[in-house]
Amino acid sequence: MDELIMKQVSIIISSLLAIIVIGCSEPMTLSPVDQTWQVSITAVKGSDETKVLTDNGSTLSAAWTAGDMVYVTKNGTSLGTLTAKTSGTQTVLEGTLGSPMSLSIDDEIVLSYMSADYSEQNGTLAYISDHCDYAVATVSITSANGGLLLTSPAVFKNQQAITKFTFTDGTNTLAPTSLSINAASGKLVSKYESGTPQYGMISLKANNVYQTSFVLAMRNESGAQDTYTFTATIGSDIYIGTKKVNLTNGKYYTTSVTLSKRTSSDFVDMGLSVKWATCNLGASSPELMGDSFSWGMMGKATYLPANETGREYDYYYSSSYYELPFSMDAASQRYASEWIRMPTQAECEELVNTTNCKWEKTTLNGQSVYKVTSKINSNVIYIPLCGWWALGNYSFTGQLRLWSKTQCGISGMANSTDYAYALCVDSDNPNTPTVGGRYKPLGLPIRAVMETPVAITDITLNKTSIRIANGSYFNLTASVSPTNSFDKIVRWSSSNTSVATVDQNGQVTAVANGSATITVATRDGSVSATCAVTVVTSTAVSGSVDMGTGVYWATENLGNTSSKPMGDTYRWGETTAATQSGWSYYSLSDNSGNVTKYNASDGKTVLESSDDAAYKKLTSPSKKWYIPTHEEWTDLLSNCDLSYENSQFVLTSRFNGNKLYFKSNDDDSFYLWTSTVYIYNNSAQNYKYARTVRFYLDSDDDEQYNVGYQPRHNVFYIRPVYRP
Repeated sequence: MDELIMKQVSIIISSLLAIIVIGCSEPMTLSPVDQTWQVSITAVKGSDETKVLTDNGSTLSAAWTAGDMVYVTKNGTSLGTLTAKTSGTQTVLEGTLGSPMSLSIDDEIVLSYMSADYSEQNGTLAYISDHCDYAVATVSITSANGGLLLTSPAVFKNQQAITKFTFTDGTNTLAPTSLSINAASGKLVSKYESGTPQYGMISLKANNVYQTSFVLAMRNESGAQDTYTFTATIGSDIYIGTKKVNLTNGKYYTTSVTLSKRTSSDFVDMGLSVKWATCNLGASSPELMGDSFSWGMMGKATYLPANETGREYDYYYSSSYYELPFSMDAASQRYASEWIRMPTQAECEELVNTTNCKWEKTTLNGQSVYKVTSKINSNVIYIPLCGWWALGNYSFTGQLRLWSKTQCGISGMANSTDYAYALCVDSDNPNTPTVGGRYKPLGLPIRAVMETPVAITDITLNKTSIRIANGSYFNLTASVSPTNSFDKIVRWSSSNTSVATVDQNGQVTAVANGSATITVATRDGSVSATCAVTVVTSTAVSGSVDMGTGVYWATENLGNTSSKPMGDTYRWGETTAATQSGWSYYSLSDNSGNVTKYNASDGKTVLESSDDAAYKKLTSPSKKWYIPTHEEWTDLLSNCDLSYENSQFVLTSRFNGNKLYFKSNDDDSFYLWTSTVYIYNNSAQNYKYARTVRFYLDSDDDEQYNVGYQPRHNVFYIRPVYRP
């Protein structure tokens, strides 16, 4: 300690001497130099004020997970990001914050996980506890030369109010399978994008077989009491309820909501391919307009100017999607149901077809409406004459407009993707309903349709057998069919929990060596699928890392040396390093550029050992190295977080926190081979391509990856793997 004090005194004396010398010399012109500050933050979580509720009502002290990226702001200005290095109630956040940066004791430093997306919560606290709890932090900030700048309390602000909702029908407790929430103010935050709140619905699904409560992260942006509308599905039934709540961000609450069952009369069978709702979305009776929406937007569009579109709308403005997906379908989100949705172009045309239905202009409760009568079964729905919102103004001259979920440009309309199809009746031709393109920013109403719900007939797992190391994890994913089944809730179980356990999200944990069978089944057990799990002792060798995906990944590309830090490049299916691309160089093709192996004739789609450079160069009697398949690459990428650090792309496993590094070249863009041929139909021409993985920085210098395909004659890198 004495030596440290003496060193500091020496530095001070030296600094004073330097000042004296400068003061006696000629004036100097000083150029500003950017500083960087090393920041280490110890965040202690779980004080009485910060406890939140778990799904069963007990309390939990939440913690960051190692590898979490935390955004740091000072008085609202972004300083950069930090990374959680440890897990538990005390978490160390480390990183380098950019400059220039001036800090004082009065500055408020806010730590937040602002990239969290709350639009797809699964109903339990697991996601929320990782990212959304309060913390009290002590911040130690030093300059690049190691001098202490500031030690003071910092404020970690929870972006949400944690709320536990239970549901009843007035007598019995209800267990929704899915749920959506909408705020009357329209100020309910569903997600954050780069720190900017994105308003809309919160839509989520139960992840337990029978879930009687949902713990949600919600943010009250209105700053006052708000009325929330809850739409729940239970089996094939729909329930609606409202609740007035005054949420304070950063607090937790428990409340019960009474739900009323919607009757089958909410949707009318017109004898067509789908049933049609009796009212527009947001309307309480058939003659009312209800809410209006810009196409592809979740929030109400009652004043939306054409030039003030949100991030979601920008995404679909020139989208290559033919139809809106579930996540951007306002009807599906409002009803929290995949079988209740916006109508397609074809379904709108089916309704306006005069062979199917008769359209008559009339009045209902004093309002002008169209009475639509089925010529198939005589059932009736009423659709109000209503206008639209544009440039902040409501326009109505006796027209009718209803959005479909189908985009115009993709289906050949000359007006391109600026337009989507809508069901229309114009004032100059009031007896002829049509389906035509309308400008996407317009605020139009929506009339939902309902597909006939069916039961699950089949379950498919992403793996039917896995071999994993003791102590590691693996995510099983269950796909159910048909896709419009009314109850997609499945339950997971293990035949031998002393060897492997499984949670209700399908995450398998290896407990001890041995064998177990993981089963996923419908609630009633009538349909199921299984995965055989073999747990073995970890065999990770030097130069490999277990990312928790069932294979061990090499820490370097094939052929890595000090002179070739990124390794050697190879043409696909060749075992000798190469630097030139082109069909004339490729040994698995003829002079005409036709591939001679792994083609339509032999039907081979994955490299054999004889053509696998990793197998040829690395395999020993104890370890069989090979080029990973397309499936193994996608397994890895979908279960890791990507970052860019010190000119390297870094994958951090969400299973165990282990990291895999990929050195980058001067272009910050490179490809790696998979061992899988790319085929989108069975023609010989398409066998000329193989699956690839690309890492790159985009135009905003954000790290990205892409799983695609390239001609097999190209020269790319290889990252080997082996199975434990």
